[in-house]
Amino acid sequence: MDQLLDQDESGLVSAELVTLGEQNGKPVLVSFQSPWPLFLSGGMECRDLRNPESAFVQVTTTTNGEKPLSKDLLMESVFSSSGKFGAYGSPYDIKLKRVEGGLYAVSFTTLTPGIRESERKGYISVFNIDNTVFMLVTSTLANRWKTQEPTLRQVAESFRATLAPQTSFTK
Repeated sequence: MDQLLDQDESGLVSAELVTLGEQNGKPVLVSFQSPWPLFLSGGMECRDLRNPESAFVQVTTTTNGEKPLSKDLLMESVFSSSGKFGAYGSPYDIKLKRVEGGLYAVSFTTLTPGIRESERKGYISVFNIDNTVFMLVTSTLANRWKTQEPTLRQVAESFRATLAPQTSFTK
């Protein structure tokens, strides 16, 4: 997923990804503005290891257009035991609320490496292109939400995913 992945001096993170599923291989330009550095974890993720805030892009397929975003789709991708927050067990107590357009507020409980509960809150910004769902997930600990919410929302609202222009290389 990290082909052509970059973060410029202003914090703009961008990459060229491709659609999945039946109409796979269409190039999609994905970007978001982040105050945190690009985390070279093999994905499109930004975080400062000294703090619990982060933002990452999750890509999955759908057959029904996923408008609005369903909790089932989240459970299968972001919040499954194989998802970003599921390393020590699947997150639970997941609450999803549509804020506006493709922006959702989320709260959930996950487990830490010490198997302690960790309550988190965040935003998920969603774009659906050719039955491929591109999501930016940004979150923090629930006890930091009050101070970090404006930053997290700003990152989530900066998320864009759009089909790349057709060229002789992409036809």
